[in-house]
Amino acid sequence: MTELLGKAKGPQKINQKQIAAMLNISQSTVSRALSGSRSVDTATRRKVLEAAKALGYTPNYLAQSLVLQRTRHLCYIMPTFGFIQGEVTSSILAGAGDTAGELGYRFTLVAEAQEELLTLAADGMYDGLFLTLEDPESALEQLNQILEANYPIVLVNCWLDDPRVHYVATDNWYGAYTATRYLQELGHRRIAFVGPLGGQIGKERFLGFKTAFQEASPGLDPQTLDVYWPKRIEELEKRLEEVFNFSPFPTAFVVSSDLTAIGLMRLLEKRGGGVPQDVSVIGFDDITTAAYNLPALTTVEIPGHRMGCEAMHVMYRLLNRKASSKPEQAIQIKVPARLIKRDSCQAPACSGS
Repeated sequence: MTELLGKAKGPQKINQKQIAAMLNISQSTVSRALSGSRSVDTATRRKVLEAAKALGYTPNYLAQSLVLQRTRHLCYIMPTFGFIQGEVTSSILAGAGDTAGELGYRFTLVAEAQEELLTLAADGMYDGLFLTLEDPESALEQLNQILEANYPIVLVNCWLDDPRVHYVATDNWYGAYTATRYLQELGHRRIAFVGPLGGQIGKERFLGFKTAFQEASPGLDPQTLDVYWPKRIEELEKRLEEVFNFSPFPTAFVVSSDLTAIGLMRLLEKRGGGVPQDVSVIGFDDITTAAYNLPALTTVEIPGHRMGCEAMHVMYRLLNRKASSKPEQAIQIKVPARLIKRDSCQAPACSGS
């Protein structure tokens, strides 16, 4: 690298052609490496990036925008800014933002703009849209018009069963199914579900739980408590009090978020029930607090950062397809959800429970 720096004399602006000559590779390889193309192997891309950084190379985005008629500016739409408070959402945004920066893009975050989808897609400010919705079906009419125009749009942490729709999401059904199966393998039979029963993610998690429950207990309906994360923590505790109406009382709970699971654990403790010696609890998301809770919470990890990275790579692929090419089959990625076993679960105190 010292040799390369020695060849760059004075304050002259370095371009891709010079980097290519210095590394003895083609300019097209340098261009692909700097743009994040997966057609360049990891070692070569690292070598190019290190050289570009050391030599002070800065891409001319203004010139590229004028030539390509692109802004290199994306828009990320979600229902409310409150979504950012969730660790999964903030991790998704971090992953998308990190990857966008590496690929030479930036994005603006917009909330409560589902009704403005068509305007945002048509006004020329953005090269593409990311979209997170609680109920994607509700935006189907707008999405159809955007898809017909072949405008780049990627759903993130939500999905549609439509062969035209690009999305990156998590397999929530399998995550809940795996969590329930784990409790059953420990010997639990009286397992209840706590969490939202509406919304796409809530429904998928409940269905995964219900499938596993009914496989082990055919003909029985599980006990459920429909709980959304409230605006005030006091409201959550009051709502969770309803689990004590369950009869017989469960020996284990699958809870659709870690924060609600931790709230339930504390409520059980206040009522004299220990976790895991009396009741086992599994959460969802793997927020930071889950590992440091006492006891540490068993949970289903939702890899938000990876989802964000994948979503940006999908967007990049859409943005760089040939203008004359026909719309390709939709890229649909379900990132695996992983069960993380910690201290909040053990076999029930009484066998056959």
